Amino acid sequence: MATITALKLVTDDSLSQEKQLLEGVFETTGLACIAGATDTGKSMLLRDFAISVSQEEDNFIGFKLNRKSNNVLFISTEDGKSKTAELLRIQTAIVTGK
Repeated sequence: MATITALKLVTDDSLSQEKQLLEGVFETTGLACIAGATDTGKSMLLRDFAISVSQEEDNFIGFKLNRKSNNVLFISTEDGKSKTAELLRIQTAIVTGK
């Protein structure tokens, strides 16, 4: 197991070349967290992001989207299956105009 110091993380340019799914926002590997107060649009933002990936868009809210596929795994811990499906259908219609 290799040890990486904080100094190496800051100074090693090769470590900053992680591939980005959404440039400047999400890397292609690992976990990310979107946090905020209740009813600020976190779930809506992530549904829109999932729709953009699945619709093979090249960008999302002004950031370059580097997709390898259009597969999305969407997990909702707030809404049930039917509510999540309904919200995704509504937002997809808005995003695609269909």
